[in-house]
Amino acid sequence: MIVLDGSSAAQSSMEAPRVTIDSASWETLDVASPHEFIRIAGSYKFFGDDGEQVVFRGHTAFHSECLPSGVRGSNTGYSISRLSGALRRYVDQLMEGSCSCRRDRAPWYCPEVVPRHRRGRPGAGLIAGTPRAAVEPLLQHYGLRTRWVDVVDNIWIALWFACHQFVVETETRRFAHHLKRSVAQEPEGYAYVSAISTGPVARVGVKGCWEGPSARLIDVRIAAPSIYLRPHAQHGLLIAASNWNEPSTIDVGPLHKATLRIRLGDALDWLGDGTMLRPFALFPPASEDHGYRRLLEYAPEPPPRLGRFVIYGPGN
Repeated sequence: MIVLDGSSAAQSSMEAPRVTIDSASWETLDVASPHEFIRIAGSYKFFGDDGEQVVFRGHTAFHSECLPSGVRGSNTGYSISRLSGALRRYVDQLMEGSCSCRRDRAPWYCPEVVPRHRRGRPGAGLIAGTPRAAVEPLLQHYGLRTRWVDVVDNIWIALWFACHQFVVETETRRFAHHLKRSVAQEPEGYAYVSAISTGPVARVGVKGCWEGPSARLIDVRIAAPSIYLRPHAQHGLLIAASNWNEPSTIDVGPLHKATLRIRLGDALDWLGDGTMLRPFALFPPASEDHGYRRLLEYAPEPPPRLGRFVIYGPGN
């Protein structure tokens, strides 16, 4: 039960039907109207504990775990230490040197920034002024495998991702697009939006970074300039488990508060077809997203463990 007014004995509450899927450890609620969607999602934010942040993630299917891209699927055969090492070396290459912060500061929120430089040098793939703390999250946004999970603080963007299928060509896994799901093809389909809690967190390092006992969070719209257009277009944040060094603790699934389930036909109807909700707006092409273009043109080739920068299209 989600309590809306706990100030008196005449408490009011709202109930959405509970469902059990795949024996998940968090509740799943069926949501029947856009107003109910807004109310329930907002209640998790309003009734959160002090210092807690609640973010959202859209899914086309229900998942009982929520793993970072670097350890999903066939990548689970690799050790997390190898993933972390590959990321550290690649970020150092982009930054043209290793972190020189105090030893007691975690490198992931290092405030060092990319210096101004001539094109052609290793760091030329990043925009001058980009902090080291934002580099791995930006690599995640632009298609590499990392220790982060994409989330948003806008439920309509989360719903968009729940209504669109990510499609990537199989040979190189470099070219991709998002395809709107169809009720004709999925007459019993659902869109899923998860509410995920950081637990208590406090700001650390550069602006836009928080960390706590359970999670670390970065708001790329604060930590990186909007010349990296995609994360700003998507209201993009990223979340990770505080202990991302062990297979048993890297899963973000335990941070879920609930998953809201909406019939696909309803979700598509609620979203509509506005220009700001088309792939062209949410995945701006490199001709518009200059941070993306710099990575494609000048960044050194990522190590195979991290995959390749994904090129999106079509731009409609």
